[in-house]
Amino acid sequence: MMKNQNRRHDTEYIGRKRKPGVFREKDKYIFLLLLILLGMLFFSPLLSQVEASSFQELLDERSVSIWIEGQPLGDMMIGARAQLVFVYVDRKILDKGRENPDVPQWFSWNSQYYDKALKKKKGIFIVRFKTFRSWSFNPEMLSVEDYTLQQEDVITRKAFRLEGELPSDAIGSFAIMVPLDTLKKGHELLLSCGEFSRTWKVPR
Repeated sequence: MMKNQNRRHDTEYIGRKRKPGVFREKDKYIFLLLLILLGMLFFSPLLSQVEASSFQELLDERSVSIWIEGQPLGDMMIGARAQLVFVYVDRKILDKGRENPDVPQWFSWNSQYYDKALKKKKGIFIVRFKTFRSWSFNPEMLSVEDYTLQQEDVITRKAFRLEGELPSDAIGSFAIMVPLDTLKKGHELLLSCGEFSRTWKVPR
């Protein structure tokens, strides 16, 4: 009789199940690890998008577009000979660009001159352009406030930039230096290409 009771007791112990919803300590650690891994998989693409958008926001804030010989019609520009964009490069966008492997090649290539210009107490813009009709262009047509560019202010090597008589659909970019004391934070500047100009405020 005693043996049967012991056997029954052993069987009940071995076959006993945990109550639903109750985790052992080991199960809790495994569950938490899975949650962390799933979180990393889910949030990594989102973080990349935030990084990219942050660079784009800085880029938009530092870009000024000038249309050459164009007439506005609603949201469009009709009859433009070319579009030229000044892109201001400061430490903030430079550092953000170095963190982001997906920045445009024109930015990576031309922003490398930032430190070289800084040693000369100058700041830099990247100048980008696209032609829609033939256009006669040289960097000395550009000015920032009262400062008119000279050839020595263009720091991208001549072999890698377009100038002179350009055909339609030509695309180019190059870096230029301007005096650093011109680029005071919060100050409004007049950026020009010949007779065409736009005002722009230096980011704080």
